[in-house]
Amino acid sequence: MKNQDQVKAELLKLSVEKKGKKFISCSNASKVAEQFNIEKTDVGRICNQENIKMEKCQFGFF
Repeated sequence: MKNQDQVKAELLKLSVEKKGKKFISCSNASKVAEQFNIEKTDVGRICNQENIKMEKCQFGFF
């Protein structure tokens, strides 16, 4: 995927650190997918690679 470094930078910027772990809200992760016109699954994969956990999922998945 092109722009992966930009996507990663944006996810890290929007993530919050709590007790030594990084978290991002599901809505912010979705906004990043829209911003870079990529699939949400790609955003999820990058979050996994960067050890960013999703929280506050509208669907209750995370």
